[in-house]
Amino acid sequence: MLLHVVLISLAIVWLFPILWTFYTSLRPFGDTSHDGYVSLPAHLNFDNYFAAWDAAELPRYFLNT
Repeated sequence: MLLHVVLISLAIVWLFPILWTFYTSLRPFGDTSHDGYVSLPAHLNFDNYFAAWDAAELPRYFLNT
C-alpha cells in the first residue's frame, strides 16, 4: 500500500509541470499578462497553437519534407 502511495505521489509530481504548461498554453495572452499565471481564465482556446502554426510556416516545411 505504501509503495502505491509513493508511486502515485511521484507520478503526480512528475505530471504537474506538463499539465500546467498545457493549461497555460490554452489561456489567451491577455488573461495571462493581466491576471498572472496563477489565476482562473475567462475562457480557454487553441488560438496560441493556431498562431504558432501560422507564424512558423509549418505547412510549407511539411510539404518540403
